[in-house]
Amino acid sequence: MHAANAHTGMAIDPVYRRLHSAGADRFAYEARSQFGGQPILM
Repeated sequence: MHAANAHTGMAIDPVYRRLHSAGADRFAYEARSQFGGQPILM
C-alpha cells in the first residue's frame, strides 16, 4: 500500500480493526495513516 501511494500520489485509505490494547491501537492507527491515508474502522 505504501509503494502504491508513493507511486500514484493518491492517498489510499486502509481498513483497520480496533485492538484490545489502547496503546497498540494508537500505534496501529498512526502506522496506517503515516502516508496520508485516513484509516477506516471496520
